[in-house]
Amino acid sequence: MIQSLNIKNFQSHKDTTLDFHPGVNVIVGASDSGKTAVIRALRWLIWNRPGGDDFRSDWGGETSVEIITDNQSIRRSKDKENLYEIGAVKSQDYKELKAFGTKVPEEIQQLLNIDDTNLQKQFDSPFLISATPGEVAAYFNQIAHLERIDSSVSYANSRILKLNSTLTTNKEDIKTWQEELEQYRYIDKFEIDLEELEHQVSSQTQRISSQNRLRIHLEGMAENDVAIKKQERITENEEAVDRLLVLHGEREAAQEELVVLQLVMGTILKKKVEEDQLLKKVELLPQVETLLKLHKERDALWSDSRNLRNAIREIQGMKAKQIAVELTLEVKEKQFIKHMPDECPLCGFNSAGL
Repeated sequence: MIQSLNIKNFQSHKDTTLDFHPGVNVIVGASDSGKTAVIRALRWLIWNRPGGDDFRSDWGGETSVEIITDNQSIRRSKDKENLYEIGAVKSQDYKELKAFGTKVPEEIQQLLNIDDTNLQKQFDSPFLISATPGEVAAYFNQIAHLERIDSSVSYANSRILKLNSTLTTNKEDIKTWQEELEQYRYIDKFEIDLEELEHQVSSQTQRISSQNRLRIHLEGMAENDVAIKKQERITENEEAVDRLLVLHGEREAAQEELVVLQLVMGTILKKKVEEDQLLKKVELLPQVETLLKLHKERDALWSDSRNLRNAIREIQGMKAKQIAVELTLEVKEKQFIKHMPDECPLCGFNSAGL
């Protein structure tokens, strides 16, 4: 049962709370006082209608409608998101659900379980009193689902007829199979004989398996006898074998010592060769020092010779430049004499009197 209703920012209701009593509740008031808005708010919460934002108040803020039913809170809000919230009033533990389009979350529908007939508007006729008998019958048929009962009974009768037909057919088949079964009565005796034969085959198989295992054991015993005889011959020669093993060990030890001795001798010879080479180098040391001194003097002379050649090339270059300058000077002097008048235009000197 709905205990209270809270409406915020919905049409003319800024923050309205209505407390309901058990039984029939009537909302009365002057025209345009918000009675129809209460029904619209309930419809918006229960059936997610109307859509859009026309019902939201002009002063802004979140629009919400909340129903309290037996310590259960069901709240619908719309601001930036279109949400449903359900939870216990005492614990304040709320679960958030989103509404898409005109659909209402399944949990909200199950909690409210309200139909159009539960809300009577101001000018609606009394429920079922003014309706025709056909309309009343159709409504009760819808509630009781009588059409489903009729279809179920029809379906059950159809199934019964099919099962009776199948039962008759099965009885005829059983009679036919019983007649055919009489032809195979001898199979029971054959089955007993077959079991006896299988038992004999199993016994024969076990005997063959035992014989094979016995033959394998006999072959193994023969092989063991041969091995024992070989071992007896080895035992007779055990003392000689021990002496041979001792001699073999001594021989291996001697070979190892020989290898070590050879390595030592090789190292000694290598050191002797290195010592001879070093002595030869010491004997040649004065000659090497003389050669190094001569090589150093040769490098110095070679450097002086290179510098002298560079100086000669520079002198030759300077002479060539001097000859070129003298030739140029001679040409310029001839040109000057050719173009210069007898009397100098600057100083009045007359070269003809010379």
